[in-house]
Amino acid sequence: MEELPPPPPGTALPPIRRGETRALEAGTRLWRVHFVAGPRAAAWNGFRDHGPAATARFDHHLTTGQGRAIYYAAANEAPDRRTAAIACVAEAFQDTRTIDPRRGEPWLVGFALASRLLVLDLTAAWLTRAGGNQAISSGSRATARAWSRAIYERDVHGVAYRPSTYGPGWAVALYELAIPAVPPRPKIHKPLADPGLAGFLRRAADELGYALL
Repeated sequence: MEELPPPPPGTALPPIRRGETRALEAGTRLWRVHFVAGPRAAAWNGFRDHGPAATARFDHHLTTGQGRAIYYAAANEAPDRRTAAIACVAEAFQDTRTIDPRRGEPWLVGFALASRLLVLDLTAAWLTRAGGNQAISSGSRATARAWSRAIYERDVHGVAYRPSTYGPGWAVALYELAIPAVPPRPKIHKPLADPGLAGFLRRAADELGYALL
């Protein structure tokens, strides 16, 4: 597998051309699995301001407390919301490949963006012109974080990428610049232990090849 090189100095990065960003229009549905208990506890709309985290791929923090924050979610690519919801389940349980709807009290949240966001598409040609490659989604997380810090200076709200855990899905890592686009209330917010999600979790486990407790 080709390794991801570090990004060039900021002044050497090429401009972003038309078609190399993805517009997340107002009303675009984003999905996330978040935990309300344990070490990974976070609010459904909480941008994480501490970091960078060693396990996170696109944290753009320099050090904790300097005002930068990140939010990871899956984005609807088509009217079928199931693909995006499965993508965030794949990410949340990738370490064990076991969906546990109770440990850490995971919740599924879906919300519609309140305003338009513009994110850099990491599957577009910009990354190649800049000297990178698609290992940004599956290779060294530390190097990917360095790329994210460089991209942060390019006046975009975050990045869009194909997650290595689930190819059909689209994921986004949003910088704190996107906070105003998050609505005060989500459209859907349910614990994974909710009986109404049992069928969805069975389908997700079957699609991903994950175990389901």
